[in-house]
Parts: sequence; structure tokens; C-alpha cells
Amino acid sequence: MIRELNENDKAKVIKYLIAEPALNLFMLGDIENYGFNNVDFQRLWGEFDNQGKIKSVLLRYYDNNIIYSRGDYNVEKISEVIKANNPKMLTGKKESVQKLDSFLEISNKRDTYFTKLNKAKELYKGNLLNKVKKTRVKEVKYLWELHKRIKEFDDLESLERKEKKYKDKTGRGYHILNEKGNKAISCAETTAENSYSAMIIGVATDPDYRNKGLASAVMSKLCKEVLKEGKELCLFYDNPKAGKIYKRIGFEDIGIWSMWKLKREK
Repeated sequence: MIRELNENDKAKVIKYLIAEPALNLFMLGDIENYGFNNVDFQRLWGEFDNQGKIKSVLLRYYDNNIIYSRGDYNVEKISEVIKANNPKMLTGKKESVQKLDSFLEISNKRDTYFTKLNKAKELYKGNLLNKVKKTRVKEVKYLWELHKRIKEFDDLESLERKEKKYKDKTGRGYHILNEKGNKAISCAETTAENSYSAMIIGVATDPDYRNKGLASAVMSKLCKEVLKEGKELCLFYDNPKAGKIYKRIGFEDIGIWSMWKLKREK
């Protein structure tokens, strides 16, 4: 049976998801911060077996759907819910997402390495840390403008949505400004923060300032703060150069995260 979830399901859903807290940090964060059926941009569905145990969970968050299961699930029925949502993206651990391959119209597939950090031992400790500043809400535009200048960030979220994350405290950021102090030249952020984990996103350095260790400094300052709160840090990457930076400060690969762009109904 597949049905929409509500607050009465919360304890059971959380218990199911925290079996793999790193892989489920988006779902855990969104449930913790926004709950069930309280906001128009988020809805959740669960699949249950005959004994009432959860077999899969589907989250709609704005234009993205996330699927999670630890085994087989009713792919046909779940795909029907996804189609009804008409999402732009479908994401999740590869083992769960790839089961839907023949049931959805897909325009693009992208697999990235999923990695986590739970120790501060290898974080950067040099003098560049003195240049790293915590991002305030009024400075979020500096990070957004930096991402706009970098071609890899081709699917940029709106400034309004990025600012909302900081106001809601579901994410935070650190950055380094240029000599004039009027634009960011390196930055890193978190998103989907919850009681168990946080995702690192938006790691970027202006092309004119690369290979100076700025990204390592910004990342390390951010990671140290989050780790002190007892949270596990995660991120995904597909750029080998970026992967070297992350592994140098202690991140370890734990799996593959799939991101599919879907063909949407007009």
C-alpha cells in the first residue's frame, strides 16, 4: 500500500531513515524543519507491507523528488506518484533510483560520488583561516553572485530561495572576500541541516583565485563548526580535482548518488 504520510507517521519514518542517516539527510532535514502537509512545497509518501512496515519513502520538495528504499519496492506504483508530481528532478542513492529507469521519461542522468566526514583530524589549520568569514543573511548575495560567475553552476537556485535557507537555519555558509571586500572569491555552504547530519554544497572559488588553498580553508572552517555540534557531514562530487580536495581534509566515499532530469508535462 502506498499513501501520503502525515505527522502520525513521523516516528516510524524517522526510524526507517536513520538506518542510513548520511544518505537520507535531505529527507531527515526536510521532515525536521517543515514536517508533514504543512507547506505547499513539500509532501511525502510511504509504501507499507502487509505488516505495516515501511518499504520505501518518496519526498517531493519543490521540483525535486527523492526516493529511498533499502530493498525492493513497488516501482510501478511509486512511478505513478512521481509522474503525478511532474518533477524536474529525481534523486537518491543509485540502488533505489535505477529501479525506476524503464518507468519514467528521462532527459539526463548523472551519477556522483557520495562522501562523508565525521572527524576533524585532517582539516586545514593554516593562516588562511583568518580570512574566512561566516556568511550572514545580507551577504548571501555574494555567494550567489560567485556561483553565477562559474559555469559549473548551471542550475542555480534563486537568491530568494538561498536566503530563505539561511533565515530558516536549514543551512549556513562561510566565504572569503576579495581585496576590496565587495565580492566573494571562495565559499562553501551547508543545506538540509538536521539533528544528525548536514550536506556541504556550493563549494566554489573564483577562477582568478584558484590553486591557492582557499577552498580547503573555507571548507575546513565550515566543517569544524558543524562537527563540533555532533553532526555528520556529507557531500557529493563528480570532479576528480574537487574529490582530491575533499579527501585531503578527511572525506571518505560511501556510495553513488544519482540525479536524473525528467521530461516534464507542459
